[in-house]
Amino acid sequence: MSSHKEQLKQKCGKLVNNSFISDVVFAVGKEGTLIYGHSVPLVHFSEVFRSMIQSDGRNRRKHKSSFIVDDVEPDIFLEMLNFIYCDHCEITQLNVMGILYVADKYKLYELERRCESVLTENDCSGAMLEAFINSHPTCSRMTELCLNQICTNPLRVFRHPLFMNLPACLFKKIVELKSIRCSDYQLVDVIERWGAHQPECVRDEINGIEQIIKDRIDNVSFNREYGGKQISMLKSDVSVPRFNGQLKAYRDLYLYGVGVYAGISQHCSEGNVIIQISVGGDHVVKEKIEIEPSDDDHSSVQDCFFKRIRLSEGQKVDIDVSMPTDLHFRQFVWYSCTREGMRCMKSDDFELQNSDSKNQLSPIAYLLYDTID
Repeated sequence: MSSHKEQLKQKCGKLVNNSFISDVVFAVGKEGTLIYGHSVPLVHFSEVFRSMIQSDGRNRRKHKSSFIVDDVEPDIFLEMLNFIYCDHCEITQLNVMGILYVADKYKLYELERRCESVLTENDCSGAMLEAFINSHPTCSRMTELCLNQICTNPLRVFRHPLFMNLPACLFKKIVELKSIRCSDYQLVDVIERWGAHQPECVRDEINGIEQIIKDRIDNVSFNREYGGKQISMLKSDVSVPRFNGQLKAYRDLYLYGVGVYAGISQHCSEGNVIIQISVGGDHVVKEKIEIEPSDDDHSSVQDCFFKRIRLSEGQKVDIDVSMPTDLHFRQFVWYSCTREGMRCMKSDDFELQNSDSKNQLSPIAYLLYDTID
């Protein structure tokens, strides 16, 4: 039986874009590429195609039904036909947003589900942001689909370099999302980083976006805790290939970001910092931050955002930061003069201690968190 099904799929696949007994033709894309179809599978799998073809009053035995599809690229349209004819569609990180759009347009629910599975299992932020930017303002439905995906996993999207190229009008749409899965404080931090990359001519728009967030929260604060006067910042050429510390919460709070001071000398091509956060021995966060060499070998704060982790008063979590030992990192480091032999970052809400009392250096720059009243 399975062999028969495979043979049937192969034979049906040969009909894709085949003029043989075709009674439907589509002019696809901006250049109007002709793609041939067959009404039987189309009306069977898609209620949209059924409505289109049935509303065409011409006799298809004499004249093919013809339709213009100028909002879909030909390669995407062909992948959709492959799905309809033989239940096969090559969905990649590069074409997933295009296929999701065409699946939504023609109400192919199973194809939508497959696209969403690819988006969930892979980091498609680059392709999603590219589709988001290119779709505005000509394709409002693609814009909506991109916003839905950004709403589901915003932190991953915020970390992508292409995010900094987002126009102010699209950034505003993200900020206005009511069900976005990040806190207002995280959005404030993202606005600060994004705004630094924008030209001065859009400063009024940036201020307007910031005001949207300020109207939602009473007191805008980054909660970047350096421990006040207890912490001294030093510059060091010493490489710290690994840091392992323990965070103890002094009250209930949500932890959702860590900043790491790190940089790479110009002669190095690339490098990364790996951040792991564990609760009860289980990794709840594992993120890799790519670092590019700087012209002056200076360090900068590398931001790591993640889904909120709820910590109860007195609860402890392990924070592990590792860097490649074969790269020379120039780093800022902090230390505390308040305890002999124990280096710590401390505030009224938490305390972060270095597990290695002999190691006086740490690359941790700040923690992002919200207190829970």
